[in-house]
Amino acid sequence: MVRFQYEVSFALKVDGDLGVKTSAAALTEPIVIRSLENASVTPVQGCCDCPPGRYGTRCQFVCPEGRWGPGCKDKCRCANGAHCDPVTGECKCNLGYTGTTCEQSCPSGKYGLNCTLDCECHGNARCDPVQGCCDCPPGRYGTRCQFVCPPGFYGWYCSQSCSCQNGASCEPGDGRCLCPPGFEGDHCESSCKNSTYGPHCHLTCDCGDYPCDPRDGTCLCPVGFSGPKCQQVCRQGRYGENCQHKCQCYNGATCDRKTGRCSCAPGYLGPTCQHEMRDPNSVAKRGDLPENWEWRARR
Repeated sequence: MVRFQYEVSFALKVDGDLGVKTSAAALTEPIVIRSLENASVTPVQGCCDCPPGRYGTRCQFVCPEGRWGPGCKDKCRCANGAHCDPVTGECKCNLGYTGTTCEQSCPSGKYGLNCTLDCECHGNARCDPVQGCCDCPPGRYGTRCQFVCPPGFYGWYCSQSCSCQNGASCEPGDGRCLCPPGFEGDHCESSCKNSTYGPHCHLTCDCGDYPCDPRDGTCLCPVGFSGPKCQQVCRQGRYGENCQHKCQCYNGATCDRKTGRCSCAPGYLGPTCQHEMRDPNSVAKRGDLPENWEWRARR
């Protein structure tokens, strides 16, 4: 407690006739001492008894920054530029800080006064602890980082172009190419090799001597063969790749399992063996055959 004493001089009145001195106790005019901020005054000495947080002859001063309490004797313990209450010593944190002494920055996802506000950033974006502004990571943009880079772009503010091939997508953060099944390489420029297939070409084909589709591992059979491992020859009436085509041969003709070309039975002719041939001399009379068509009898 700080006390300040005023020096007060008293004038004593003397009665000349009686020789009687007037004592200080007989004075009738009060001495007025003015104080500030609810300070108490000692009635005898006129000293101001300042409350916590104040000092001065009339308690007219607030404790300087960094001090608090009665007589401003206590030292504040506030961190990160926080304001110290001169009366209680309580720390009043700046924006972005929290804790008894404001020693802690706002935890992830919080910002503002005493870190009471919720951030609204997407994609694990960093939130400014003071204003709540979102600091977007590579691959995102928008006031709240709510948008992902459009296809073909990546990086900070989506400012860089992807260099992926064969329909590969581009990782929006670092531009890494995400190859579709059947392709590999930094830019997905190479098809799977050495009887491998699938994502990253990590799977092994099971087609014997035949190759497989680099995307799904399906055996790529030679023309005229089919089956899971190309072990089946095209059955009668079918031909071509995986025996998927139907032969167009008639009148007992057979078709080549690779090309589908018809081999006519004796007595028939034409691309599909649809013409019956009984007299070779009648060939020239047929209007549906080309003039330069040469008939050859099968033996």
